[in-house]
Amino acid sequence: MKRGLYFVVFVLSTVCIVQAQYSAQTVFTATAVSASASVREIGTGTSYHKLTWNKTGTVSACTVILQSSPDATTWSSLGSSGTCTSNGVSAVVSGVHNYVRINFSAFTGTGSVAATYNGYINDPTGSGGTPGGSAGGDLGGTYPNPTLSSAKQAELDAKVAATRSISTTSPLLE
Repeated sequence: MKRGLYFVVFVLSTVCIVQAQYSAQTVFTATAVSASASVREIGTGTSYHKLTWNKTGTVSACTVILQSSPDATTWSSLGSSGTCTSNGVSAVVSGVHNYVRINFSAFTGTGSVAATYNGYINDPTGSGGTPGGSAGGDLGGTYPNPTLSSAKQAELDAKVAATRSISTTSPLLE
């Protein structure tokens, strides 16, 4: 009974943690120069922002950018604009903003582009960058491409050589 209760508490706490990572989403489809409605982020804890877009049909020129605003009236760029004549994803941009919106600042063609904004509480790219520095222990060289230390490599080579020899007492040879 106690194990069952612990399991339920664990599952519920895990669900709550997973849901807390993701705080906002909006999808906006454009067929001309236009901007989405603003997404209010006050008090949500959203600190990381990402934009993805998918093109349908013929789009010969298209520029999309995520914008932020302190008051939902005055807008400024949040990160770099993306060329949306093919499917794409923006870099994750960090910062706390009151409002965000998707803005298609250029659009030519008969197709459409659906842009999806995702806001996150925690960095969705992981826990940092590429590791660097000197390797230690059984590893030599430097990160991100360490090698086995020469002593460990010699030990490994000896073990490989020993396993390649055939024993005359092997049950397979009798």
